[in-house]
Amino acid sequence: MAFQKTFPVILDDCFTLTIRKLKQWGFLEPESIVFNTFRINTDYGNYLIRLKSNLTEAVPYLELSYKIRGHPVSYKINLESVPSNLGKGLSWYLRCPATGVRCRTLHFIKAVFVHRTAAPNAYYEKEIVSHLYRKYEKMFAAVKAEDYEQGQFSEKSFTKYYKGKPTRKYKRVLNKLGAAERYLKNFEVSGNVP
Repeated sequence: MAFQKTFPVILDDCFTLTIRKLKQWGFLEPESIVFNTFRINTDYGNYLIRLKSNLTEAVPYLELSYKIRGHPVSYKINLESVPSNLGKGLSWYLRCPATGVRCRTLHFIKAVFVHRTAAPNAYYEKEIVSHLYRKYEKMFAAVKAEDYEQGQFSEKSFTKYYKGKPTRKYKRVLNKLGAAERYLKNFEVSGNVP
């Protein structure tokens, strides 16, 4: 028998079902029933998921059907519409089948679409990175920005002065270079450079 995975689930790597995707795929058209099929690849296997949206019922829903190791799985995810805060149209939400939380994103965790609070060991990538590694990421981002801004000076159409005054683009480049240099100087002073 295989061992259970003990490392945390990384939400950035999970397939997500969002309201934005549903709108793009045409599942949230008013008073409609829409069918579609899509394939996803995860750590737990490859799935061919059949998705049906029914917005003609009193309680609109999505119905998902797929197989896990040959066993058919089918469940409904209720949809809720709320009047938009802009005064026109509706804002759609998904109701998590596991927790009942109203949300805009469901993650495919352990072969079920659930809200992130349903999986206590699920984290975003940034949540499990060490503080020192975050500092290194910021340092390298500053170096990369500095290199990019230095490259701006060598562009053919780059002008530093117009009628004896520095151009706005030149001022912006100088400000960014100064900010990057200050960050790198502070980073070196704090003793974090290996």
